[in-house]
Amino acid sequence: MTTTTIHHDRERFMSALSGALADPEHGGVMAAVDVVASDARPGELMLVAQDDVTRDWYSDGRRYTRYRDALMALGEALDAINSNHAPLTWHWAP
Repeated sequence: MTTTTIHHDRERFMSALSGALADPEHGGVMAAVDVVASDARPGELMLVAQDDVTRDWYSDGRRYTRYRDALMALGEALDAINSNHAPLTWHWAP
């Protein structure tokens, strides 16, 4: 098994997410985004996006205890990038 480094950089996370949103023919957001468990902090999850050029992974800088919260954060990030479309955050709102 290989080790993957995740850089905690919200600006690069948003850039990677934006690039994925603009390129749906290569998998789009679903190919570039994941929710992963933290090895350093068991029980915590991170929302990460992979840069399509460098292939590096970036987190949004936040930690989550539930997948639902990470998916809500993904909706918020997509809303911020693509504000012309209907908000996605209501899909996961409590």
